[in-house]
Amino acid sequence: MPSPKDITRAVREGKGRPPSISYFIERPNDDYPTLYTLHEEDQGKYKSLKRLYLEEQDLTEYDFATKYIPKGFKAWERLCREPYFKMHLDQWRKELTLKIKAQELKRIMDLARQGGKEGHQASRFLVTKGYIDKDPKGRPSKQEVINETKRLAEYEMTLDEDYDRLINNLTSSDKTN
Repeated sequence: MPSPKDITRAVREGKGRPPSISYFIERPNDDYPTLYTLHEEDQGKYKSLKRLYLEEQDLTEYDFATKYIPKGFKAWERLCREPYFKMHLDQWRKELTLKIKAQELKRIMDLARQGGKEGHQASRFLVTKGYIDKDPKGRPSKQEVINETKRLAEYEMTLDEDYDRLINNLTSSDKTN
């Protein structure tokens, strides 16, 4: 399997910037070597980028990108903008956040079992369910208002189109009868 250095070498030899998505066996490109798979597990000689991402446990993604992606963080950012990859990455980020949260909750539970001042605070955190994300209260942000306005406008436009289509169908069927 070619390494990230092989990809970088191919780029330097005049083949240009590799299409980010060609790093994966799911989207091969004959001009560039394939490095990874998007599957959960390794596929033959291709390592699972998801597995590597979750093992690295890098919330900033900087260390992960410089370690596994040719051309480092800039290429990672470009890859993250690819619609095909973004849908996978969003799920990986959610899963990584939950994985780290679960590890920390286990650590807090161990602290609670030990007792003492820290154990008391850990117990209180667990009893009050401090680990549950709370919905923010208060006035919605400007962006939330804009997004909701757009959503409602699109919905209203769809209703108007459906209404016009139904009226046209009814009037055209009345004319034929």
